[in-house]
Amino acid sequence: MNGLFAIRRMHVWGGLLCCASAPAAVVAQTMVPAEVAYPSVVVRDTALEFRQFDKVEITGSSILRKAQTQTLPVQVVTRADIQRSGKQSIADYLQNLPVMFNGFSPATMGAVKSGFSGASVHGLQTGTLVLVNGRRLANYGRQASSGLDNGGVDLNALPLSAIDRIEILTDGASSVYGTDAQTGVVNIITRTDRPGFEITADHRMPDEQKGLGSRVDLSFGQGVLAKDGYSWYVAADVSRQQELLGRDRPYAAAGRYLVQQNGQDHWAYGTALTAAQTSPTLASSRTAPYAGLWNADFQNGQCPNGNVPAWGKTACLDNNYLDKGLYPEVDAARLHAQGQWRMGADITAFAELSWQQMEQRRAYNAWGQYAAQIGQTPDSPGYDLALAQGFDPAQGAWLLYSGSQLGPTNRRFDLVTRRLVTGLKGQWRDWNFQTSAYFSANTGALWFEGFRPYPNLGLDPQGRLTNPALLSPLSSNTEAASVLRNQLSGMVMPMTLSNRGTNRLQGVDLKASRAVGEIDGQDVLLAFGTDWRQEKADLERFTGAVPSYNGQRTVWAQFAELQVPLPHQAELLASLRNDRYSDFGNTTHGKVSAKWVPHDQWLLRGAWGTGFRAPAVAQMQETEKVLTSALDYGCSAELRSAAAALGTQCAVNNRYFVYSQGSAQLKPELSTQWNLGARFSPSRNNTWSLDYWRVDVRDVINTFSANVVMAHPLRYINSLERNANGQLQLFTPMINVGKTQTSGVDFSWAFRRPTDWGQLHLGLSGTWLLTSKYQLADGEPFVSDLNSYSSYTSWVMPKLKTRWHAGLHQANWQWLATISHVGSHDDGGSRGSGINPIEVSTGQAVTFERHRVPAWWTLDLMVAHQWGPKTSLRLGIENALNRRAPLDFGFTTSFNYGTNPMLANVWGRTVNLSMTHRF
Repeated sequence: MNGLFAIRRMHVWGGLLCCASAPAAVVAQTMVPAEVAYPSVVVRDTALEFRQFDKVEITGSSILRKAQTQTLPVQVVTRADIQRSGKQSIADYLQNLPVMFNGFSPATMGAVKSGFSGASVHGLQTGTLVLVNGRRLANYGRQASSGLDNGGVDLNALPLSAIDRIEILTDGASSVYGTDAQTGVVNIITRTDRPGFEITADHRMPDEQKGLGSRVDLSFGQGVLAKDGYSWYVAADVSRQQELLGRDRPYAAAGRYLVQQNGQDHWAYGTALTAAQTSPTLASSRTAPYAGLWNADFQNGQCPNGNVPAWGKTACLDNNYLDKGLYPEVDAARLHAQGQWRMGADITAFAELSWQQMEQRRAYNAWGQYAAQIGQTPDSPGYDLALAQGFDPAQGAWLLYSGSQLGPTNRRFDLVTRRLVTGLKGQWRDWNFQTSAYFSANTGALWFEGFRPYPNLGLDPQGRLTNPALLSPLSSNTEAASVLRNQLSGMVMPMTLSNRGTNRLQGVDLKASRAVGEIDGQDVLLAFGTDWRQEKADLERFTGAVPSYNGQRTVWAQFAELQVPLPHQAELLASLRNDRYSDFGNTTHGKVSAKWVPHDQWLLRGAWGTGFRAPAVAQMQETEKVLTSALDYGCSAELRSAAAALGTQCAVNNRYFVYSQGSAQLKPELSTQWNLGARFSPSRNNTWSLDYWRVDVRDVINTFSANVVMAHPLRYINSLERNANGQLQLFTPMINVGKTQTSGVDFSWAFRRPTDWGQLHLGLSGTWLLTSKYQLADGEPFVSDLNSYSSYTSWVMPKLKTRWHAGLHQANWQWLATISHVGSHDDGGSRGSGINPIEVSTGQAVTFERHRVPAWWTLDLMVAHQWGPKTSLRLGIENALNRRAPLDFGFTTSFNYGTNPMLANVWGRTVNLSMTHRF
């Protein structure tokens, strides 16, 4: 600190000397005799040793230029924007933007869709392409061979200090980038010249100090390309986040919720609740539903330890949501390095290297339920207890027990990403060009704690209870309870590798652009390029049902783009691209966009184009059949006819198993997109914008809907089959089926004004969805998921999402307040979530056709202070009012019940502290 004060004193004395020297110079100048002759000065113009290459590629266009084109709807986010928001990761910031929703995140990770945070422009997970410096990355490694593609790129693959800005194109760009860019592009652009050393330390403190997090980010570099002929830059960070358990947010893991519907109170019970307890639990049946149920924990209508009273029973249900992870424990390390070297006046060589390793651990609690029958003789263990509680062992009485009170089992998700790029850029014969060779890989692995076969804790060969120790609470201090704890604990196996998958991407590209003419003093620009790449995907199964596969493809593409200036301040941009895939053939797509500036205050723009999404390599692998779900369906007359045609009959228990598989016959999804927008700027400090967009997709890649098959079994009899055991089952492999239509309006307002207190900034941005619907099959009617949860897509498309902000920038201080808002929606009721609400007044199970989820908004606050020339401090408070996420049954999984992590979060009020120091 003494050194810092000494430096500050030197700055003060330097300023005083400068101020003192100024009047002295004036006095000296007036005292110079007029006749004094000065020597002549000769100025020689010396050529610069290096010429700066200052043209860059803009997201959505392959033409190299000096500035962003306003023809395309591109939103720009800087590293400073992310830091000012108080967010500690790229994904946290981007997924909070109004144009982003329904993106993958650690909160949504399950058996397959897990381990990364993905981008989803306008809520369409499979139509958003993520780039780094304009180049592709390998998709997430553990792709599924059936079901919706979970291909995506982890937004957090780079250290935050390596980011210069992020450009988000909210329009399709298949004509420039090829597959996956149907609805938008997220281009992460890294810093280049950054001499010196910088360190950032962050600490994150959620409500009640649960789920604490910290991060240290280091970066250093040397050289400025334009001055020194070289520059290099290295950034690295390490981060740690503690797990947030359900019991840390009891309101989000209550297990049952009191819901008002049609003026009546209902209890909504979670499907993961179980009757099995480690205290004595008796039932009249070994499986649910139970005609009778009792356990010793139920006292005066209350249940201990957050467990849930069973409706109409003198028993408690085990609430294992409390022991499951709402957000995982995360340990991550990241590295990014890049450099540039002048090879001559017009040629620059560059290289980039990135690496990430992330480990996520999540409490799962997969203890099963076990049953032992009470003997029918009076000397049988538990006989007297059963009689005392109203059970008749002669008619059947069972002791239920589980090891869930010993704590949860765990899952672990490992993620490793690697990326290497090397190439040249510069000018050659008036052509601006970039060429590179690149390699990227992503490896994901799932580990879990399994169970050994259940030990014989005291059952005879007929499954009758012989050990009275099982009638004692597991938590007691008796010797019998200690033996039982040891036996149950011995069931848990060490962490076991379930499956591991890797996606690899390697290729070379070349793009070049130049002026090929002139119209009214403005250049006509032409760009062309080629891209060859190889994609490989493999998954190795060690345990579980996810099948192994190994596949690859090659893609060779050519593209061209033309920018033409038109009279009256108009501009036309046209692009065309052809991709040749080794596994399904050619696809050609184009796009035309234009802008017009009729007045200094107005800009109009529009675009039309076609796009596509290639099936994932994994989806084209015809692996063994995979059990994906089970469907309960009554035996209709049409279903009986279909079963008879297949030589079988309806299932005795009306339960049908659904199997799926990849398909080598898949073709790409095809899309058409429109965009029409306007920008109004009554002054340079006041800007309004409005962009209407629409995306129509046909030949959607998915499995056939099992519900459609069961509703029309004769029409879709090819999706029914008789298995080896003579049972009727469904087989729905991956196919191209149906259409989707999505449209909406993106709007924004930005205002700034200097005041006596500093620079005032106000603004809002939002997305208003107008249409979101899909077909379950060709020829079937459209189904809307606009503002309503869909069990087919497993998400809801909220009609309105907005973000408001107000900030004040001063010389050394910055203040920012942000309101993030998601509009109300329907969560699909009990049909979408699989829950069975019980009406309180009658005790009858009912069905919710809908349940309205109220709008949810949070207030975030941030203050930053520049403490001296090299140190900055930031304090951020997310959800400053500590508002609870609304009750939402739409996103119901074995991990989550009662909230939707895609549209809200349960972190509560979170304080973020951050300090950055530059050396």
